[in-house]
Amino acid sequence: MKNLFKDKIKNNLINIPFKCHLCSKYFLFGYLFFNKNFLKNNNFFLTNNKNIFDFISSIIKKIFSYTYFISKFNFKSEILYTLSIKEELNKISILNILKIDIDNNHKYCCLSSFYRGVFLACGRISNPELEYYLEFNISNSEKYQLLLETYSHIGIIMKKKKRKEQILFYTKCSEDIEDFLTFLGDTESSLEIMNIKILKNVRNKVNRVVNCETANIDKVLKASEKQIEDILFIDSKKGLNFLTLELRKLAIFRLNNQDISLKDIGEMINPSITRSSVYYKIKKISKIADSLRKTDG
Repeated sequence: MKNLFKDKIKNNLINIPFKCHLCSKYFLFGYLFFNKNFLKNNNFFLTNNKNIFDFISSIIKKIFSYTYFISKFNFKSEILYTLSIKEELNKISILNILKIDIDNNHKYCCLSSFYRGVFLACGRISNPELEYYLEFNISNSEKYQLLLETYSHIGIIMKKKKRKEQILFYTKCSEDIEDFLTFLGDTESSLEIMNIKILKNVRNKVNRVVNCETANIDKVLKASEKQIEDILFIDSKKGLNFLTLELRKLAIFRLNNQDISLKDIGEMINPSITRSSVYYKIKKISKIADSLRKTDG
C-alpha cells in the first residue's frame, strides 16, 4: 500500500523556504551524504519523485558549475529521474566544496535544513493511522556517527538496530515524531499526527465503553433468563399466588421487563427499592423454585 502520508511530508519539506544563505548548503550536504545513489554511475542523485528531483537539481545547479544531463527511465513499474554530470568527480571533493562544518557552530535553521536533506535521502515515516514509526536507513557507521553527534540537538530519543548491512536509526514514540516534524518545519504533518492520536483515543474509549456495555447486557440477559425460568416454573407448579405478595409483585414485574438490570428494576418498581433488595428477593424466588424442583423430582 502506497504511503501517502510519507509522500505528503516529502512534498511539504521541499516547499519550506530556507531562512539563511547557508541553509541550502546544509540541506544539500545532508541529502547527498546520506543518499545511497550519490555519484553512482556518475549520477549526482536518483529519485522517483519529480518534485524532489526538480527542487534538488535547482540547488545543485546554483552551487556547482558543471555540465548536467537530465534523464528519466522506467524501472520496476516506476519512473526514475537522474541528474548526471560530464565531469569526473568524487564524493569527497563535492562535499568539500559545500564547506559545511556540521559538527560545530550550526544555527537552528541550518541544522533543520540538514535534517530535511537527510530525511529526504534515507528517512521513512509510517502512516500514523497504522503505526507510529520514523527511521533513517543508514548504509555505514560514518553516517550513523554523524547523526549520533547531531540529533541530540533536536531533543528526541532514537534507537539503533542492524538489518543485514544497514543501520536503522528509529523511534516509535509519536511525540518524538511530532517534535521531529516540527523541527523540520512541517507543522502541518505534526498536527495531523496529533489529530489522528486524538481520534484513535476517542475510538478506543468508545470501543471500551461499547464492549463493557455489551458485556453488561449479556450478563443481565443471562441472569434474567434464569430468573424468568424460575418464575415460570413456580407458576406452572403452584401458580404465582404461591408467592408472598411482595415476591409476587416482583416476579410479575420481572416477567414484564425481561431485559433490564436489577438496579433498573429497583428504580422502576413502586415504591422503589435498592438493587441489593431486589437481588435478595430474586434469590428467595430462586430458592423457592429449586425447592419445588427437588419436590417435583
